[in-house]
Amino acid sequence: TITTLSERPQLLLGVTPPTFSNNDPVAISAAGTPVVSSTINVAGVSGRILLIVVDMDLDHVDCGNLEISLTSPAGTIVTLTTDNGTGITNGFSNMTFTPFAGLEGLVPYTNNDDMVTDTLYVNMMSVGSVSPEESLFALQGEYPNGTWILRIADDTDMEGGTLNSWSLQIYAFAYSDVDVDGVGDMCDNCPLAAN
Repeated sequence: TITTLSERPQLLLGVTPPTFSNNDPVAISAAGTPVVSSTINVAGVSGRILLIVVDMDLDHVDCGNLEISLTSPAGTIVTLTTDNGTGITNGFSNMTFTPFAGLEGLVPYTNNDDMVTDTLYVNMMSVGSVSPEESLFALQGEYPNGTWILRIADDTDMEGGTLNSWSLQIYAFAYSDVDVDGVGDMCDNCPLAAN
Protein backbone atom coordinates (compact mmCIF):
# COMPACT_ATOMS: atom_id res chain seq x y z
CA THR A 1 0.00 0.00 0.00
CA ILE A 2 1.40 3.38 -0.99
CA THR A 3 0.08 6.61 0.46
CA THR A 4 1.19 9.98 -0.86
CA LEU A 5 0.79 13.50 0.43
CA SER A 6 -1.13 16.02 -1.64
CA GLU A 7 1.75 18.51 -1.42
CA ARG A 8 5.44 18.46 -0.58
CA PRO A 9 5.71 18.91 3.21
CA GLN A 10 7.46 21.91 4.66
CA LEU A 11 9.07 21.26 8.05
CA LEU A 12 7.85 23.85 10.49
CA LEU A 13 10.19 23.33 13.36
CA GLY A 14 13.57 22.66 11.81
CA VAL A 15 15.82 20.07 13.40
CA THR A 16 14.50 20.30 16.96
CA PRO A 17 10.89 19.16 17.32
CA PRO A 18 8.73 20.08 20.30
CA THR A 19 8.72 17.43 23.01
CA PHE A 20 5.71 16.66 25.19
CA SER A 21 6.24 14.57 28.34
CA ASN A 22 4.45 12.83 31.17
CA ASN A 23 6.74 12.31 34.17
CA ASP A 24 4.08 10.98 36.54
CA PRO A 25 4.99 7.36 37.41
CA VAL A 26 2.35 4.69 36.79
CA ALA A 27 2.60 1.45 38.78
CA ILE A 28 2.10 -1.85 36.97
CA SER A 29 0.80 -4.18 39.66
CA ALA A 30 2.39 -7.58 40.18
CA ALA A 31 -1.06 -8.95 41.06
CA GLY A 32 -3.15 -10.22 38.19
CA THR A 33 -2.81 -9.04 34.60
CA PRO A 34 -3.20 -5.26 34.80
CA VAL A 35 -3.71 -2.83 31.96
CA VAL A 36 -2.50 0.69 32.71
CA SER A 37 -2.40 3.85 30.66
CA SER A 38 -0.80 7.26 30.70
CA THR A 39 -1.74 10.32 28.66
CA ILE A 40 0.02 13.28 27.11
CA ASN A 41 -1.95 16.31 25.98
CA VAL A 42 -0.38 17.95 22.93
CA ALA A 43 -1.30 21.53 22.10
CA GLY A 44 0.06 24.32 19.95
CA VAL A 45 1.63 22.25 17.16
CA SER A 46 0.87 23.71 13.74
CA GLY A 47 0.39 21.46 10.76
CA ARG A 48 0.26 17.69 10.51
CA ILE A 49 2.51 14.90 11.70
CA LEU A 50 5.49 14.13 9.52
CA LEU A 51 7.03 11.74 12.04
CA ILE A 52 6.92 10.92 15.74
CA VAL A 53 9.51 9.54 18.12
CA VAL A 54 8.45 7.93 21.44
CA ASP A 55 10.83 7.93 24.41
CA MET A 56 9.96 5.70 27.35
CA ASP A 57 11.46 4.83 30.72
CA LEU A 58 9.82 1.64 31.98
CA ASP A 59 11.07 -0.75 34.65
CA HIS A 60 9.61 -4.26 34.64
CA VAL A 61 10.60 -7.69 35.91
CA ASP A 62 10.00 -9.32 32.50
CA CYS A 63 9.70 -7.25 29.29
CA GLY A 64 8.35 -10.31 27.49
CA ASN A 65 5.08 -10.02 29.45
CA LEU A 66 4.27 -6.57 28.10
CA GLU A 67 2.08 -5.37 25.27
CA ILE A 68 2.51 -1.64 24.67
CA SER A 69 0.59 0.55 22.23
CA LEU A 70 0.27 4.24 21.37
CA THR A 71 -3.09 5.78 20.45
CA SER A 72 -3.25 9.12 18.64
CA PRO A 73 -5.93 11.80 19.17
CA ALA A 74 -7.51 10.57 15.90
CA GLY A 75 -7.80 7.05 17.34
CA THR A 76 -5.00 5.43 15.32
CA ILE A 77 -3.34 2.66 17.33
CA VAL A 78 0.31 1.73 16.78
CA THR A 79 1.61 -1.41 18.50
CA LEU A 80 5.04 -0.59 19.89
CA THR A 81 5.88 -4.02 21.30
CA THR A 82 4.14 -7.30 22.09
CA ASP A 83 5.85 -9.92 24.27
CA ASN A 84 9.40 -9.04 23.20
CA GLY A 85 12.35 -9.60 25.52
CA THR A 86 11.13 -12.66 27.39
CA GLY A 87 12.98 -13.13 30.67
CA ILE A 88 14.68 -9.72 30.42
CA THR A 89 14.41 -7.27 33.33
CA ASN A 90 14.35 -3.51 32.61
CA GLY A 91 15.07 -3.81 28.89
CA PHE A 92 12.72 -0.88 28.23
CA SER A 93 14.36 1.58 30.62
CA ASN A 94 15.46 4.82 28.93
CA MET A 95 14.64 3.60 25.44
CA THR A 96 13.33 5.11 22.21
CA PHE A 97 10.88 3.93 19.54
CA THR A 98 11.82 5.59 16.27
CA PRO A 99 10.55 5.07 12.73
CA PHE A 100 14.10 5.15 11.34
CA ALA A 101 15.67 2.19 13.16
CA GLY A 102 15.80 -1.16 11.38
CA LEU A 103 15.30 0.16 7.87
CA GLU A 104 18.32 -1.63 6.49
CA GLY A 105 19.13 -5.31 6.20
CA LEU A 106 17.54 -8.34 4.62
CA VAL A 107 15.11 -10.78 6.18
CA PRO A 108 15.24 -13.26 7.74
CA TYR A 109 17.25 -11.73 10.58
CA THR A 110 19.36 -13.75 12.95
CA ASN A 111 19.06 -10.61 15.00
CA ASN A 112 18.69 -6.93 14.13
CA ASP A 113 19.48 -4.65 17.05
CA ASP A 114 17.42 -1.88 15.44
CA MET A 115 14.10 -3.74 15.66
CA VAL A 116 12.20 -4.39 18.90
CA THR A 117 11.18 -7.81 17.57
CA ASP A 118 14.67 -8.94 16.57
CA THR A 119 17.11 -7.16 18.86
CA LEU A 120 19.43 -9.21 21.05
CA TYR A 121 18.10 -8.51 24.56
CA VAL A 122 20.48 -8.38 27.51
CA ASN A 123 19.24 -8.53 31.11
CA MET A 124 19.28 -5.19 32.96
CA MET A 125 20.33 -3.32 29.79
CA SER A 126 18.18 -0.93 27.78
CA VAL A 127 17.45 -1.87 24.16
CA GLY A 128 18.28 1.74 23.28
CA SER A 129 16.72 3.04 20.07
CA VAL A 130 14.58 0.57 18.11
CA SER A 131 11.77 0.52 15.59
CA PRO A 132 8.41 -0.63 16.98
CA GLU A 133 6.43 -3.63 15.78
CA GLU A 134 4.08 -1.40 13.78
CA SER A 135 5.37 1.66 11.97
CA LEU A 136 5.05 5.09 13.55
CA PHE A 137 4.62 6.35 9.99
CA ALA A 138 1.00 5.18 10.33
CA LEU A 139 0.47 8.49 12.17
CA GLN A 140 1.81 10.60 9.31
CA GLY A 141 -0.63 13.25 8.11
CA GLU A 142 -2.74 13.32 11.28
CA TYR A 143 -3.19 16.44 13.38
CA PRO A 144 -1.02 16.04 16.51
CA ASN A 145 -2.98 18.21 18.95
CA GLY A 146 -5.11 16.38 21.50
CA THR A 147 -4.75 13.49 23.92
CA TRP A 148 -2.23 10.71 23.23
CA ILE A 149 -2.49 7.46 25.20
CA LEU A 150 0.29 5.01 26.02
CA ARG A 151 -1.33 1.71 27.05
CA ILE A 152 0.58 -1.11 28.75
CA ALA A 153 -0.87 -4.57 29.32
CA ASP A 154 0.99 -7.03 31.55
CA ASP A 155 -0.23 -10.49 30.56
CA THR A 156 1.44 -12.48 33.34
CA ASP A 157 0.56 -12.62 37.04
CA MET A 158 3.15 -12.06 39.80
CA GLU A 159 5.49 -9.72 37.89
CA GLY A 160 5.17 -5.94 38.00
CA GLY A 161 6.95 -2.71 37.31
CA THR A 162 6.63 1.04 36.79
CA LEU A 163 6.24 3.34 33.83
CA ASN A 164 8.51 6.11 35.12
CA SER A 165 7.97 8.56 32.26
CA TRP A 166 7.39 8.86 28.53
CA SER A 167 7.50 11.57 25.90
CA LEU A 168 6.66 12.37 22.29
CA GLN A 169 8.85 14.27 19.85
CA ILE A 170 6.61 15.53 17.06
CA TYR A 171 7.95 16.65 13.71
CA ALA A 172 5.23 18.54 11.85
CA PHE A 173 4.72 19.88 8.36
CA ALA A 174 2.23 22.37 7.01
CA TYR A 175 0.45 23.00 3.79
CA SER A 176 -2.43 25.28 3.01
CA ASP A 177 -5.78 23.55 3.65
CA VAL A 178 -8.33 26.33 4.16
CA ASP A 179 -11.37 24.02 4.47
CA VAL A 180 -9.48 21.50 6.67
CA ASP A 181 -10.60 18.47 4.67
CA GLY A 182 -7.15 16.88 4.45
CA VAL A 183 -6.61 17.85 0.81
CA GLY A 184 -4.13 20.66 0.17
CA ASP A 185 -5.57 23.74 -1.52
CA MET A 186 -3.37 23.21 -4.59
CA CYS A 187 -5.02 19.80 -5.21
CA ASP A 188 -8.49 20.50 -3.80
CA ASN A 189 -11.35 20.72 -6.29
CA CYS A 190 -13.18 23.00 -3.85
CA PRO A 191 -10.63 24.60 -1.48
CA LEU A 192 -13.18 26.72 0.42
CA ALA A 193 -15.62 23.92 1.30
CA ALA A 194 -14.88 20.45 2.67
CA ASN A 195 -16.17 17.75 0.33
